[in-house]
Amino acid sequence: MTSLVERRSRHAKLDTFDLRILEVLQRDGRISNQRLADEIALSPSACYERVKRLERAGYISSYRAKVQFDKIATTCTNIVTVSLNTHRSQDFRRFETVVRNIPEIVSCYEVGGGVDYVLTVVTISIQHYQDIIDRILESEAGVERYTTCIVLREVKENAGLPIRHLLDVEAERH
Repeated sequence: MTSLVERRSRHAKLDTFDLRILEVLQRDGRISNQRLADEIALSPSACYERVKRLERAGYISSYRAKVQFDKIATTCTNIVTVSLNTHRSQDFRRFETVVRNIPEIVSCYEVGGGVDYVLTVVTISIQHYQDIIDRILESEAGVERYTTCIVLREVKENAGLPIRHLLDVEAERH
């Protein structure tokens, strides 16, 4: 019988220490190497080498700070579903080019299931949001229909991927 780590290695050459490093760094990208090493029970030098290897291999693509913008200014967050008029590859490319050039659109997912895209749009007011939508509609991005949900409050913040949990679920299915 293969071990859980061996089953996980089908996708990547990561062991339990690597996975724990990734989980901790998602939670605290500024953790000191010493604290990280202590938390995962490795020597500081071994921990440092593993982090550098994970960065070089592309498992860690960046480090970011979560800014509490509400301490700076009021914002209005909107979740928007978008359906396009037509569905040729150039239609998708055109829409995605427009989206990439609007800084207030902080995330965009191409999805299946009745709509084509789900966007997160952060603005300083409803009017600012409407200005963004008008800009998209006037850009000939090919929008047939859009629906807006105004976010009232964040119930669960994105705390990173539940790496080991997802891998455990995957292993159970195989």
